[in-house]
Amino acid sequence: MKRTVELAVYALQNSRRAKLRTSLTVAGIAIASGALVSMIAFVLGLRQQIEGPIERLGLLNHIEVEVDGAHADSVTLDDELIDKIEQLDGVRFAYPDFRLAEATLKANDKSVTAYAVGVPREAGLLDFAEELLVAGRFFSLGEGQEVVVSQELVKRLGFEPMERAVGQTVEVSVSGLTVVDDDQRLTYEADTLPLAIVGVYQPPKIGVSLGGDRIMLPVDLMRKMPSSWMEGALQGIRSSGKSARGYPQVIVRTERPVDVLRVEPKLRELGLRTSSVVDRVEDMRNFFVFMEALLTAVGTVALVVAGLGILNTLLMTVMERYQEIGLYKAIGASNNDIRWIFLVEASVTGLLGGIAGLLLARVVSYALAFLFNRYAEQYGIRGPDAVFVFPWWLLVGGVAYSVVISVVSGLYPATKAARIDPIQALRGQ
Repeated sequence: MKRTVELAVYALQNSRRAKLRTSLTVAGIAIASGALVSMIAFVLGLRQQIEGPIERLGLLNHIEVEVDGAHADSVTLDDELIDKIEQLDGVRFAYPDFRLAEATLKANDKSVTAYAVGVPREAGLLDFAEELLVAGRFFSLGEGQEVVVSQELVKRLGFEPMERAVGQTVEVSVSGLTVVDDDQRLTYEADTLPLAIVGVYQPPKIGVSLGGDRIMLPVDLMRKMPSSWMEGALQGIRSSGKSARGYPQVIVRTERPVDVLRVEPKLRELGLRTSSVVDRVEDMRNFFVFMEALLTAVGTVALVVAGLGILNTLLMTVMERYQEIGLYKAIGASNNDIRWIFLVEASVTGLLGGIAGLLLARVVSYALAFLFNRYAEQYGIRGPDAVFVFPWWLLVGGVAYSVVISVVSGLYPATKAARIDPIQALRGQ
């Protein structure tokens, strides 16, 4: 053990002889490993920005349901069918997908326009509620006249600090065409409701932040509002090319993400067409795995090129220290001792290059993230929190990969040095 340590110290001392050559070799490894780590960190950051909010907001439990075109004449997506859907094993609840493109909010002598989304009162019982809320709560399970408003709209209505908005009353005005009977006759209506602000939420960021001009209303309240049926009908026309009887679309929430794959076939048996985030997420994950593999291959090519620099450096070292190596072997150094010296030099070069590459990757990532966010701010977009993500395994793997490439590159020079004939070396031949 003592001899091994002495040989390692000697190898380190030899690395300091040609400082310029060693520094250039380390720089090559640093640039290659830094580029590799940065590219993978960018893909991981992009993956986190997309998948993170989806998982936190429970969208993996989310199924969008509408009537299949082949069963449009025999299936009606109404309350009776919704009750039947809720009886399926694995379904937590289902509700009509109500949306209003334009609702006017008035408070503190100020008026703002918002996009309204219908949310079931049970949403407050879900885990994602805590991820969204920054003040107050979600809807009660009764029939209260309540609304949850985005943080941006609260500020535009003059509530500062935003906590002061909770408990205040805001007038919500909506107008538009609505269905008045089973014959699908339409009439224009307008309505204004005084609603209590029970919560303030921050819109999630998926890649970039979603619009902050949104309010959430209880589904049972939106059923009675003008225009909500018309918005749904238009949405159904856009998706299927025809107006549907009943609700154009229903949202189904499962108990667990794994239940989605079990529930979807049962929904199709009811004559419904389904769309879930699970399918899209799986496609995205496959894409990210492909990108990580592709960038790793590109980075490996760069590291191999840098490894050739190590090979060249060590071969030159063998030539320069030819007689010195012969002397060591003449006084008792074995082939393994000589081989160990050069492999230690190669591994140290790779280690220094890998560490320097990590520092370079962090500096470059901070600079690019800063520029990206500044550019996004110019267009009023709130950029992602983390453009690059550096998990511990990437940092350790980046350094280890650099060391492995360096050691492999040093095998030939180390073997060549170990085979030197001491007699010929001492003669200078």
